[in-house]
Amino acid sequence: MNKRTIIALAVAGVLAAGCSEQENAASYLEQAKAAKQNLQPSNAIIALKNAIKLEPNNGEARFLLGQLYLSQGNAINATKELERAQKAKYDANLVSPLIARSYYLVEDFEAVSALSQSSLTPDALLTTHFYKLLTFIRQGNLEQATSVQQEMQQANEAHGYTALANAFIHYEQQDLAQAEQEALGALSKVPGQPEAILLLGNIAAANENYVLASENFLKYLELQPHQRVVELLVANAFLKAEKFEQAEKYADRMLKALPNQPLANYVKAMVRVQDQDYELALQHAEKAINNNLNQANLRLVAGVSAFYLSKYEQVMLYIKPLVKYLPEDHFARKMLVVSQVELGIIEDVATTLGSVDENAVTGADFYSALSFKLLQAGAQQEAKAIIEAVNIDENSPQQLLKDGMLKLMVNDEKALVSLERAVELDPELIKAELAIAYMALNAGDFAKAESIANKWQKVYPDKPDGLNLSAAIALKQGKGKVGKALLEQAITVEPNVYALLQLAQLSLIEDNQAKALELLQQANTISPDNIRVLRSLLQLDHTDATLNEIKAKINQSVENTNLILVYAEALYRKEQIEVALTQLNTITPNIQTPKFYWQLKVAGYRYSQNSSLVKTTLNEWRKVNPYHIEPYIYLAEVYVLEKDFDGALRTIESGLIKQPESLPLKLIKTEVLINARKARDARELLAELEEDIANRQIRHGLYGRLALLERDFTTAESHLSQFYKVQPSARNALLLAGAHTGAKQKPQAIAILESYLAENAYDSRVGSLLGSLMLESGLSTDALSVYQQMADKEPGNVIALNNTAWLFMEQGQLEKALTYAEKAVALAPEVASVIDTYAQVLLRLGESDEALANSSLAYKSSKGKDVDIKLNYIEALIINERIPRAIQLLEETNVETAEQSQKKSRIESMIK
Repeated sequence: MNKRTIIALAVAGVLAAGCSEQENAASYLEQAKAAKQNLQPSNAIIALKNAIKLEPNNGEARFLLGQLYLSQGNAINATKELERAQKAKYDANLVSPLIARSYYLVEDFEAVSALSQSSLTPDALLTTHFYKLLTFIRQGNLEQATSVQQEMQQANEAHGYTALANAFIHYEQQDLAQAEQEALGALSKVPGQPEAILLLGNIAAANENYVLASENFLKYLELQPHQRVVELLVANAFLKAEKFEQAEKYADRMLKALPNQPLANYVKAMVRVQDQDYELALQHAEKAINNNLNQANLRLVAGVSAFYLSKYEQVMLYIKPLVKYLPEDHFARKMLVVSQVELGIIEDVATTLGSVDENAVTGADFYSALSFKLLQAGAQQEAKAIIEAVNIDENSPQQLLKDGMLKLMVNDEKALVSLERAVELDPELIKAELAIAYMALNAGDFAKAESIANKWQKVYPDKPDGLNLSAAIALKQGKGKVGKALLEQAITVEPNVYALLQLAQLSLIEDNQAKALELLQQANTISPDNIRVLRSLLQLDHTDATLNEIKAKINQSVENTNLILVYAEALYRKEQIEVALTQLNTITPNIQTPKFYWQLKVAGYRYSQNSSLVKTTLNEWRKVNPYHIEPYIYLAEVYVLEKDFDGALRTIESGLIKQPESLPLKLIKTEVLINARKARDARELLAELEEDIANRQIRHGLYGRLALLERDFTTAESHLSQFYKVQPSARNALLLAGAHTGAKQKPQAIAILESYLAENAYDSRVGSLLGSLMLESGLSTDALSVYQQMADKEPGNVIALNNTAWLFMEQGQLEKALTYAEKAVALAPEVASVIDTYAQVLLRLGESDEALANSSLAYKSSKGKDVDIKLNYIEALIINERIPRAIQLLEETNVETAEQSQKKSRIESMIK
């Protein structure tokens, strides 16, 4: 067989194969259509894929496959196939309506809007318009959606998709009845239309008919099984219909595929909490919240579940932000309060409770116990709010006693009424009567107090309380000798801490420290763990005996936090910082650990200048107790000192997440914004805070600083002068002086700074600014006084030393100038201006060679760019008869100020 025969056969084979493939692709299309007609979508898809494999650009195959995918709700695959059908120029009237829907389902809204409308049949155009309308609704553009609706109505008001468009617009306008009517009408014209069925489900849910809603959502899923997201709507509808088993079934189906799906976790949490399965309820609620689902009822489920699991930190985390929205008798409020008390967090407890159920007899003990715990923690205001709100049984001496004692602890005058009524009902209530006596004493009713004291001394002669009371009355009246005699009598009856502490205090007033120490040691024998006695002893005992005693107690009771804190505080006074920190580090902090512990640690690391450990401690504090605002404030201050304003703002923001209503944190944030020169943000925040700070002096401080930043010096001066009157600090003096300076009022600025230094301890920042302003104002003698004081108080301050030397030189006091110039050069031997000053002093002292050497060094250090230093160098050259070099440099020198011009002329005259 020759080559030509082979080629001919090959061509024939190719042609034969081509004809075969066309026939196969067409047959696959026929198979697909038959399968589709027989409701066998899987077979149809297989046949269409085979057809496309043989003929990838077959527009009809691509269209039919996309149509099938879309009929199942598989919008992603449908979009791919329909785009290929479109590219193959398949009938646009068939493709456009379907691709509009697929784009809508995959949320490619730009693609929906960009679809071509030319040459479409009325039906295709209306369908495409409908999905454009839905796109505008999803984008929140109801005006555009309404415009599309009007176009559809003008085109064919009776069309099914026009009716459906009307339904969606009515739904958005909250006209649910009309929306339902239009949707049902649309379905009669376009049977099985998925969006219509889904809308009916949403309408039913909005009408709180959750059974009907679930039925419609299930119909939608039956039509569009790949639209799995609707399973969430089904689950939620079943949940709200209280069909918990069905709700959980659909939630579990979704969670199997997407374990972190927020709405599915929400439904699961809601179902689990109904079954009191708090562990799982909390687990799923947290997953939902962590995936940005922040519904109030979800947070409530998380908080309640956490409460029953004794996870009080999580109760705070989830319930506290909801308090303002909860009814005042809501059980979650008490859960939150109990959690706060368990954690030692007492801020805003009264607010958390809302209006106390004052008529609830069964709650009296709860409120009393809560109030007492708050008072123990020092939360006077929170406790007082609860005490005042509770209605006490006027015929119950025990309730009256509790009420009176609690009111006494918060200095409430009404305590007397409750206590007197309690004693009236039960004369044997000794505590009530003693409390009445001390109330009378504090109120200045000495006769009443004395009456009770005398009664007690007669009825209870073997008790010291009556004598102690009489002594307290005498001391209150200024009768020191009488009071002292009564206290001494009291301790003969029975040695007691109260009398011994009072006698020790009287001994200190008499300047008898030895006696005071002896009395305190007696008190310590009676009550060896009394913190007040131990603290008093530590302040007076210089032998370390008490310190060693406390150390021994700590060794025996390593978990006694109060003892460790007292011990560490005493070590700080002795400047044994490292030992104190070592002791503090034996404490394992928790949320109940006192703030004083953290403050001592921060103070210790600051004293040691260990900024890294300061930050570490503050971050640990935030982690252990995220509800204290102090660590956020202290840490922000650290960042501000480091000029890391973004770090400071992040810190404050993290604090505001925990305490969004905290005014101190918001005020600190404002200050940081001003420090960061973010004037607009600061002004916006101040506007939000205006109501809270309207009557506070801090308002003037913040607005003054903001005006200073914005260079509105007149406004700044107005605010800052008012703020300085109430807070005459060094910082405020500097700010006010800055405002005056900006307003070209240097004399007033100088007066403020001089006044501050005259009335307060020396401050280098104030002195530095004052010296600069005096120099600028031509007050060189006054400036010299300021700089000399600064140099003497701060021997390492190079600027102060240098300026003092220069000013002494200007006044002709060359020996003094030399003393300060030498100190400055020793500290900063490479700073051009310092070397220049030293050279000028030497030059005037006649040390021309040494002056020239230093002047040359200053010139080189400044790289010849400082005109003043250059002119001084030229002058030194001339004095040392280096004329050519001086002339060369002089010709190169371009003066910048009038003073430099005069100096250059004088030097030129020296050459001539």
